[in-house]
Amino acid sequence: MPRHGRSHAGSGFDTRSPVDGTRAVRRILESIAADGVDTFVHIGPGDVTAGLVKRTVKGVDVKVVSSIEQARTVAGELSVQ
Repeated sequence: MPRHGRSHAGSGFDTRSPVDGTRAVRRILESIAADGVDTFVHIGPGDVTAGLVKRTVKGVDVKVVSSIEQARTVAGELSVQ
């Protein structure tokens, strides 16, 4: 095993592998959505993870925040129940 990276015991995934890493993220997203989460917020430059959420979990709202102005707008749209 290389000195960097590790596989997570019991997860069945080797997170050093891009394919397994993506599968692990998809499994987590599906689990979160199954628990009733219907809005995901991507914070940071670009929107790669937002696209992954949209492709993985159908019917959820995905918001992208790449600036302070967008953060203010999205914060105004969201409420905690």
